[in-house]
Amino acid sequence: MQNVERDLAKRIEQVICSFLMESRAAAAAAVDKSFSAASTQAKAAPKKRAKLPSVKRAPADRRTTSQINELRERFYQTIVTCPGETMRTLSAQLGEDPIVLYRHAVRLRKQGLIKTVGILQSMRYFPMVGAAKTETPRV
Repeated sequence: MQNVERDLAKRIEQVICSFLMESRAAAAAAVDKSFSAASTQAKAAPKKRAKLPSVKRAPADRRTTSQINELRERFYQTIVTCPGETMRTLSAQLGEDPIVLYRHAVRLRKQGLIKTVGILQSMRYFPMVGAAKTETPRV
């Protein structure tokens, strides 16, 4: 009876040892694979973002005050209908260059009509709760 128990204990130890060795080998292979993938990704050139088409204006093609007010109103209405979007998304919806809209965003923020959250490219634009009903953008 003791021989059977000893043999059974040895077999169990062998199975456990072989399982542990296979698990260690699989883990080591996974770590090697992830590090090799990370090193090849680090060497690859970073992808460039698609540049939005910008409209170049001649000095004689400058916007009038009424065109500026109309664009600011459209920009504000876009923020009201799509709160929390980035400047890139808002500019694509309006078909304008983000730099042009940034000036309007600064003005709307100073007027208390919008609020910004975040920094740089991750900045999101939200309408102020009470301002949407009572005020419209002014020059």
